[in-house]
Amino acid sequence: MSVTPVNLEAYCAVSDEVAKQVKKYLLGDFAEESRFQRKNSSESSDGSETQFCKTTEKKENVEEWDDWGDKEEEKDDTLESDESIRNWLFRCDLKTYSDAEYLMVTWESRFVVLRKPPDETFYKIVCKQYIDGDPMSNEITASCLFGLSNVRHIDLLDSIIIALGTLDGHVYFYTEQGTMLYYDRFSIFEPVNSLQFDVVKTGQTFIVVFTKGFFMINPISLKSVLYQAKVLIAKGEKTVQQISESIELQSELLAPNIKGNIIHVVFTGLQKPSTFDQYVSASYDSFYAAVQKPSLPLYSTFMVTTEKEFAVFVWHDREEQEKLIDDVIKYGKSLLPSFGIRKFLGISTEPTRIPSHMRSAVHAPTRSLILEERIAQSVSRSPDSSYVAVTDRMARVIVIDVINRQVVLIFKGYRDATVSWVSATEEERVAQFLTIFAPRRSLLEVWTVLGNIRVCAQHVPSSECNVVSGGETKMLCGRCHIHSDTNSFFIDDKGGFHRIALPFHLALTSRARQDQHDHLRLKELEQKVVGSDEWFETFSDLRMATSRKTQFQNALHGLKTAEEAHNFIARIRSLSTSGSLGEFPIIAEKSVAFYARIISESKNSIGEYEKRSKYDLDSIVERILECHMNRFSERNDMIDDVLRVGEWLKYVDLSQEDIDIFSEHWPENRRILLANLLFSPLFGSFEIDEYYDTVLEKLPVSRQNIVKLFHLKLEKTTNRLDWRTFDRTVELFVNLEKSETGILEQIDRIAMDTKNVTLGMILLTACWCARNVMRKLKENEKKDEEEVEDEEEKEKDEKNETLEEWDAVAPEVEHLDSIMMCLHCVSLAQTLIENNSDDARIADVAQRIDSYIRENVAKWIVNDSIDTEIIEKLFPRDPTENLAEEGNEEDRRNQMIIDFPDDKEDVIRRMYVDYVK
Repeated sequence: MSVTPVNLEAYCAVSDEVAKQVKKYLLGDFAEESRFQRKNSSESSDGSETQFCKTTEKKENVEEWDDWGDKEEEKDDTLESDESIRNWLFRCDLKTYSDAEYLMVTWESRFVVLRKPPDETFYKIVCKQYIDGDPMSNEITASCLFGLSNVRHIDLLDSIIIALGTLDGHVYFYTEQGTMLYYDRFSIFEPVNSLQFDVVKTGQTFIVVFTKGFFMINPISLKSVLYQAKVLIAKGEKTVQQISESIELQSELLAPNIKGNIIHVVFTGLQKPSTFDQYVSASYDSFYAAVQKPSLPLYSTFMVTTEKEFAVFVWHDREEQEKLIDDVIKYGKSLLPSFGIRKFLGISTEPTRIPSHMRSAVHAPTRSLILEERIAQSVSRSPDSSYVAVTDRMARVIVIDVINRQVVLIFKGYRDATVSWVSATEEERVAQFLTIFAPRRSLLEVWTVLGNIRVCAQHVPSSECNVVSGGETKMLCGRCHIHSDTNSFFIDDKGGFHRIALPFHLALTSRARQDQHDHLRLKELEQKVVGSDEWFETFSDLRMATSRKTQFQNALHGLKTAEEAHNFIARIRSLSTSGSLGEFPIIAEKSVAFYARIISESKNSIGEYEKRSKYDLDSIVERILECHMNRFSERNDMIDDVLRVGEWLKYVDLSQEDIDIFSEHWPENRRILLANLLFSPLFGSFEIDEYYDTVLEKLPVSRQNIVKLFHLKLEKTTNRLDWRTFDRTVELFVNLEKSETGILEQIDRIAMDTKNVTLGMILLTACWCARNVMRKLKENEKKDEEEVEDEEEKEKDEKNETLEEWDAVAPEVEHLDSIMMCLHCVSLAQTLIENNSDDARIADVAQRIDSYIRENVAKWIVNDSIDTEIIEKLFPRDPTENLAEEGNEEDRRNQMIIDFPDDKEDVIRRMYVDYVK
C-alpha cells in the first residue's frame, strides 16, 4: 500500500552570504580553522561520554555503507561539507519563535538572531551579540525565546526577549536587538541545564533547570522586572548592573524527591487532584487526618526525567501565591500596600535584594513514577499539554499521557530521533500530530496519537537534516486560552526551512470505527441519486479517505455531460471533507475541461460546402473521389455515438505517459466511441493546427495509434464526407507527419491493407496531397540554399530512385488519376457480386487488377445466367474497336460517366467502354 508523502511547504532559507556572516561571527578569529562539534544530546549514541552517562550503541553511519569511489575524494568532500550550512547549523543550539519568524543561533558565549521579513524567503540578521566576560564561564548552555506583551494591551507584542543560561549559573535577558536588560545568578556551583518559558491553557511559568532542582520564576514578577529595566535603560538612569543588583526577581527553588540528576523538566499546567488523591496524601501524616480546605488546591504539575528514573511527576502547591497574584490582577499594582507585597512582586524601589542562588529549596512531592531502564534524550510537549513525547537511548520514541501519568505509545527503531508536534484546526476541533525524524534512516514520519496511525511518511535526501518546532507565539503575561496552530519545520541539507503542512482530516483515522461506519453509509449511498442533496449529505458523512475517493470516482463514471461533471466537481470541492480527496478533484476538473473543449468544437460548421478541393486535384480524380465520398456517406448500421464524460474519466487518464487503446483491455465498441469523440472536431469549426496542438498533442496516445483510431473512425462511423472535410483531413496528416516522420507511409499501408476500396481511395488521395504539401515545404526551405537548376535535377534523381524502391501501386510512381480510375473499376467490379465475402485487400488486388475484374465479371455471368447476345454486345470480339476512336484525352475524360449504376450491364459498360477509351 502506498504511503502518502509529507507535504513540505517551502518557508524560508539561510542564504550563503548570511550563513558566512553568522559562521564567521560565532567562530570569531578561528573561523578558518575551527570546526563545530555538535552540542545537543541527539548525538549521544556516537560512543562518546556525555554529561550524564555513556551511550549504549554506536552510530551506524548509513551514509558510509556505499563505499564506492576514491577515498581521497571523500575526504575532500568532507572538508568542503564542514564549511557548508548543513554541517555547522545543526551543531549549534537553534531556537525559534512565532512559527520560525525568529531564529536564534548560539555558540559558546555568542549568539545571532535572524528574522524572516514579510513576503521574503531568506532570513536577515537582526543582531549579533556576545556575553561579556570570561568566555569559559559565560559559555551559553541554555537558551529560550519568548514575547513580552504590551503594558496596555496584553494581546499586542512589545518586544522579543532572549534568555540565555551560562556555565557559571547566570541567566541573562536581552531584547531581539541585542540590548541586555537584566541578569541574575541562580547557582554558583553548576551550569544552567535548560531554560523554558511554558504556556498552557491554565497558566504560564519560566523555568531555570539545574541537576538537583529547578527555579520556577513568577511570570508577573519577571514582566515587571523587564519593563522596569527597559524604562531605566532607555532613560539612562541606571546601568544593567545597577538594575540587576537592586531589583529582585521573585522565584522559587523546587527540589523534587528524586534520586538521579535532572535531565528535563516539562511544565504540564495547573491541575487539581482528585478527592481520593487528597485523602491518600493526608493519610501519610495521620490515618485520621482530614482535609480542612473548602476546595481542592491548585497544583503546578511538572514531568521530570532523570538519570535513574525515566519519568517523575512533580506537584507543587501554589495556592497562597496564586491568591496574591489574583488580587494583583483584580485591583492593580498601584493599590498594593507597602508592607512587602511590592517587594514580593519585584517592583520595589529598594536597592536591597536576596540573590536567587541563596534561596532555600522548597520540597516538591512526586505523585507517581515511570521506572524503566532507559534514559531520556529529548522531550517535546503536545500543543494541548496532554502528552509528552520522549526519545531515549534505546532507539525508542515514547508518548506519555501526563494527565493519567502513563505510557500510551512506544515506537521502536528510531535511534537519535528528533520529535516535534504539529496541530491543525477545523472550526472548533483541534487535531495534533507527532512528527518523527530518524536521521539514520533518512526518514520523516507523521503519526496520530489517537489511533496510532502513520498518516504520511517520506524519505529525505540526506541524514544531515533536522526537525525543529516552529515556536509558539507565546507572550509573557499574555492570554493563555487562545489556541493557535502549532507548526514544525523540516530543515533540509541546504539550510532551507519547510513547513510540515498537515490537513485536519488526517486525524480522522480510527480504522475500525470508521470502516464500520462507512460500510453502513455506503449501502445507503447506493440507493440515492448521484448529485442529489441526500447523496452529498451522505457522502460528507463518510469517515475513511479511501471510501470518499472510491465513491467520488464511481459517481464521476456515471455522469453523462461535461456541464453535469463541472457542477458535480464544484460541489464536491465546496465540502469540508474534500481535502481528503487530495489532488483528485483538480485532476478530474482538468480532464473534464479537456473533454468539454472537444465537444464544444465538434459542432458542424454552418455554411455552403466546398465544391472542390483546394489541393488542385485532376478533374477525373475529383469526380471519382466525389462520387465515392457521396457513396461513403450513404452507409447504414454504423455507430455515431461518442464517449460520455463518465466513460472518458474512467478510461482516459491524461496523466499517463502512454495509453495503449489497442490492447485487449479496450473492447472494439469503446475504441469506436473514443474515435468518434476525438475526431469529431474534423467536421466542426476547429482550426486544424489548433486542434492538433491542444487535443491530439496533449493526448497520451502514440501517433501510430492515433492513425489507427482515425482509420477506425472512417471505417465504422457515418459522418458525411465532403471536400471541406477532405482538406481538413489532409491538414491533419501534415501535422502528424511533422511530429513524427513515417506517418504517411503508415497511412499508405493501412489504405493498401483495407478491403474497403472507397476508404482506401480517400486515404491514398489524402496522403498524396499531404506529400505534395510536405514536398513544397521542403522546397521552400531549400530554395535559399540551392539553385533552381540543381533542385530540378535532384527532383529527377529522386523520382528515378523512387521508381526502383516503391511498388507499382505506390502513389509516388503511378499517376494519381490512373490509380483512381483503376480502383474505381475495381469498386465497380465488386458491385457485380452481391454479398461478396471474398473481397481481397487493395494490396492484393493491385498486383492483378485485370484478372480480378475478369473474375468478378465471370462470376456475374455464371451466377446470373447472362445470354450470349448480351455478352457479345458488352464484350466485342475485337477489343480494338473500342480504342479506334480518336479525340482529345481530356474530352474523353469529361465524357466519362462516374457513378455506381444499379443496372449491372451499365456497370460493365462503364468498365469496358468508357474507361478503356
